[in-house]
Amino acid sequence: MTPWGTPNLYVQFHNHVPQAVAGATGCAVKWGGEDTIGTAIADFQSRGATANDRIGVIGRLGLSAAQKLRTAFADVVDLNHAFTRIRLVK
Repeated sequence: MTPWGTPNLYVQFHNHVPQAVAGATGCAVKWGGEDTIGTAIADFQSRGATANDRIGVIGRLGLSAAQKLRTAFADVVDLNHAFTRIRLVK
């Protein structure tokens, strides 16, 4: 997500796109291609993100994907704990 424009949700597996479209709201759902993290990085860069920017991550992230993000951006922040706390509020 960026403060402007429609957020994009990139789905790793092409056959999961229809389910994501049915469940996602407020975003454009797209297949991430063969390199989903590369697609997400390119999307951030097309929206003006630079190597000096901070990127937040929620959810599982493999080592290869984490390394790609750390190479592309100055800071990668793990938001899982904060997101879990928000989800626990009933």
